[in-house]
Amino acid sequence: MGATLTVNQTTSEMIRLVNGQLVQESAQPNIYVVPPRGEYTFKVTGYALPFQMKKDPKYVKPGEPETQTMTRIEFTITEGKGIGKMFTQMWGFAIGERANLGKFCRAMGVDLTPDDNGAWDLDRLIGYEGKGYVTPSEKLDEAGRPKYANLSLDTVEGTAKPDREYRITITEKAPATNGNGSNGHHAADNDGWPE
Repeated sequence: MGATLTVNQTTSEMIRLVNGQLVQESAQPNIYVVPPRGEYTFKVTGYALPFQMKKDPKYVKPGEPETQTMTRIEFTITEGKGIGKMFTQMWGFAIGERANLGKFCRAMGVDLTPDDNGAWDLDRLIGYEGKGYVTPSEKLDEAGRPKYANLSLDTVEGTAKPDREYRITITEKAPATNGNGSNGHHAADNDGWPE
């Protein structure tokens, strides 16, 4: 069973598709890029174990919690420019009608039916293929590069379902505490793409 665990802090654990199998590993921020603006064809190849992140205080209403449960979805570009490169998109860990993760899943054609225990598992996303328009953030990192990628949900279209289901049993580890709110990561400086 995948990401149906209780979450109480941030985590740096990822579930990734490696050689046809799901593996749990520590996050490796240096393997991700922020693609240049454009449409990309991709495959969902991983996700971050859900973590708690502080909300921007201006969006916290009286009586609401000051944190929200988040995850990152990993995409691998499968065609055209940037083939084989990976990027991530951070969304709240919710699949309701108005939730961004839920909108993404519906656009991709992912089955959102809960299991017999009333839970829905992030493992179900792995292997789905689609396309969508990506815009680099206007926020820049210390090196002057975009901090994260924004996948425009109104442009997402699912193109293929996985040929099989993927499942992993998650090993709970002591969570890290670096919920800095960064939505993506950068690969090595020389990725050959224009800024």
